[in-house]
Amino acid sequence: MTNRPLDGETARAIAEIFSEVILAPSFTPEALKILQAKKNLRLIENHEKGTLGYDFRSIRGDGLLVQESEEREMMTRRGKL
Repeated sequence: MTNRPLDGETARAIAEIFSEVILAPSFTPEALKILQAKKNLRLIENHEKGTLGYDFRSIRGDGLLVQESEEREMMTRRGKL
């Protein structure tokens, strides 16, 4: 998962490791060419501006921690979610 458009340099680095899904706001044409050559790799463009009140953190190994942010908790308390 990236928080900015994925470029060719980043795509080359990702192509060297095992990945099943890559989530990014957008992909440059160079990045698409590199990543589409990999078999069984899913590329997902996420155009959402926010994370709907969730925080995402990489954890040791292959883990991903997803937790509600303080912002989401505040929005829930105010009845906005």
